[in-house]
Amino acid sequence: MQDFFSSAESKAFVKAAESIGFAHQGSLGPTHGEAYRDNDRLSVNDPVLANAVWESGLSKLFSDIKIRGKVAVGLNPNIRFYRFVEFYCPTFFLNFYTDYYYYYY
Repeated sequence: MQDFFSSAESKAFVKAAESIGFAHQGSLGPTHGEAYRDNDRLSVNDPVLANAVWESGLSKLFSDIKIRGKVAVGLNPNIRFYRFVEFYCPTFFLNFYTDYYYYYY
């Protein structure tokens, strides 16, 4: 969601995530039945953060959305941060996200 966090909030998330550290997440590729993946990831279990993000405005945004009669009541406390680094595979990175945007949105 564009502009949900302020610039300062976004920078604080990046700074906090980088201070904890990312782990590279690669894949063995399609021959092994996996989707291609080449990014860095950080996973933290933080119920307080999940609740703060939910209460900061997402709860209102999702209050009118029902799936099979159910409404969202919060966020999963397993928060994941992804960092996509063009260095790993610049051609794939640029083509995939350009194509993905074009075909699916």
